Amino acid sequence: MKIVYVAHALSGDRDANRVKASEWVGWLAQHCDIAPVADWIILSGTWPETMRERGLAIDLRLIEECDELWMVGERVSEGMTIEARHATRIGIRVRDFTKMDRADILACVGRLP
Repeated sequence: MKIVYVAHALSGDRDANRVKASEWVGWLAQHCDIAPVADWIILSGTWPETMRERGLAIDLRLIEECDELWMVGERVSEGMTIEARHATRIGIRVRDFTKMDRADILACVGRLP
């Protein structure tokens, strides 16, 4: 089982995007053989926007412990770009699924038996 950092846009409607991200993480954990990492969903719900840099620093450190980074949702945000660049720089595979539907994602990564 891979440890996968799950990145999703948060900017804009933060509450709605947290809900969408939670749904993605749950779906990925249910259908793919991964252990998802998405601490930012919890932190962004309890911390003010002024804590963004601290949250990003935590996320970058967590990415270093992951096997891959998967980008999901409707778009790639500035924060996702920072996370993906960091992962690439340290040799962690980045997969951009933002333009794919769920069936196509399963075709790429496989589904649980």
